[in-house]
Amino acid sequence: MKYIAQNLNINTQNAVVPIQGPMKNINNLSDVINILLTFIVPFAGVALLLVIIYGGYEILMSQGVSEKLDAGKHQELWALYC
Repeated sequence: MKYIAQNLNINTQNAVVPIQGPMKNINNLSDVINILLTFIVPFAGVALLLVIIYGGYEILMSQGVSEKLDAGKHQELWALYC
């Protein structure tokens, strides 16, 4: 019951060339979720790292100004919460 996957056989002069669609290993919704998570999780990790680095940069560049220092702290805390 693979309604999404495509299979196509092309007859050439010498042989039959099978062509399979991009969803050949997808059988149910959990397979789709697993494939999506393999792409989403690394990008989320990189985004988290960049936000933490930027928050640290704001803390370092605050030069003792309490508003900028608090902004950097809040940015790092929200990065860790999310």
